[in-house]
Amino acid sequence: MVNLRLGDARGPRPGSVAEPLETLADLQRQGLIRHLGVSNATADQVAEARTIVPIVCVQNMYNLAFRHDDELIDDLAEQGIAYVPFFPLGGFNSLQASRSRRWPTGRARPPWPSLWPGCCVARRTSC
Repeated sequence: MVNLRLGDARGPRPGSVAEPLETLADLQRQGLIRHLGVSNATADQVAEARTIVPIVCVQNMYNLAFRHDDELIDDLAEQGIAYVPFFPLGGFNSLQASRSRRWPTGRARPPWPSLWPGCCVARRTSC
């Protein structure tokens, strides 16, 4: 499984995925890669990627404070494509870290598993 990493540390950047993804698709045809996915991608880039090669997963930043992919996740779930969040507990952003610290302490189980996309919510998927 190889993800084509797009964008940069600030997030996805618009643009075509055709050239780098076609290179990976060629490696897949040679038997060097079994599955392909995209990472840090916009919904348009995911759609473009799917016209080039079958995509098995999308890996984007998604967490309590950054939930911009809800519609994309629903579309991927309908298509049977996994969504793999990175930084599901907030990453390095101080706003995200402060939100995760607000949960009450002393609970028998941590409160966040039901909030992880793909973990416990029926309409979400993950690898």
